[in-house]
Amino acid sequence: MATSPWVFGWDQLIGIANAGAVCFAAFIAYRGVDKWKEERVQIRQFELAEEALALMYRAQEVFDYIRNPGSFSPEGNTRPRGENEPEEVTKDLDSKFIPIERINSEQEYFKKVIDIRPGIKAIFGEDKSEPLDKILELRGNIIVAARIEVPLIS
Repeated sequence: MATSPWVFGWDQLIGIANAGAVCFAAFIAYRGVDKWKEERVQIRQFELAEEALALMYRAQEVFDYIRNPGSFSPEGNTRPRGENEPEEVTKDLDSKFIPIERINSEQEYFKKVIDIRPGIKAIFGEDKSEPLDKILELRGNIIVAARIEVPLIS
């Protein structure tokens, strides 16, 4: 006697249960990968925010150092000198050049500030980079003020 292909038996039920279990496992795996990706994005956001915050806290130290009125004897001597520049003029211009020299010594810090800004803008929005923009603006203001006091030798 021939069996009808539409008759269900235990083999067919077990096959359907296995297919269902595979689909369920695939769904769980897909959700797990989604959660993992979401966690990675959140971790990256946290790391970026932490780095930006550390740079902001460091800004106070950097600008305190740059604007410190005290100086050591070799500071300022990297300034280009004019021909036949009198000694008293040299000392005065060297002392006014110290902030620029100190800014140059902190180039690594300012490079980090410049490098992190695009990531902050991309992840958190344009307005969230304003504190970092302010750091670079302050640096520029100090350079301009020092350049007014110390003319460039050409």
